[in-house]
Amino acid sequence: MDILGRLVSKTANKLLIIFNPKAMNIFTFFIIVLVTAGSLTGYDFGGSSYSEQSQKDLTGNYNHEAWVCAQLKVEKMLKNPSSAEFQFGGATVATTPLGNNKYKVESYVNAQNSFGATARQNFTCIVTYKPDTDSCITACNFLD
Repeated sequence: MDILGRLVSKTANKLLIIFNPKAMNIFTFFIIVLVTAGSLTGYDFGGSSYSEQSQKDLTGNYNHEAWVCAQLKVEKMLKNPSSAEFQFGGATVATTPLGNNKYKVESYVNAQNSFGATARQNFTCIVTYKPDTDSCITACNFLD
């Protein structure tokens, strides 16, 4: 049995001692066990399976990390960053690997300008992702 299996088994045994399944509804007990096991494995029941640790996609690239780095940089360049709405699916649609963990991100953001009107701004970013430190160097420009 692997480490995770032993951890889940050990946790389940502790839960049996703490919670008496005969005293509570078996469905409630089962939910408690699932949530505890999910929490220990890092599963997010909110629908997001993205972990804090960087993950290469199926093509061996860090497209998602590059997309997030570009979004963070562009938000810092906006007048009203809280109003920013980025292109849906940008990690797969707008991110192009250039090699050596370097990526070109070409996309748009809808955000409020100085006058409070929402305007679309196209941007291009070059992102160099560093997986060992989970950091990036990002240079972005708005296109006219």
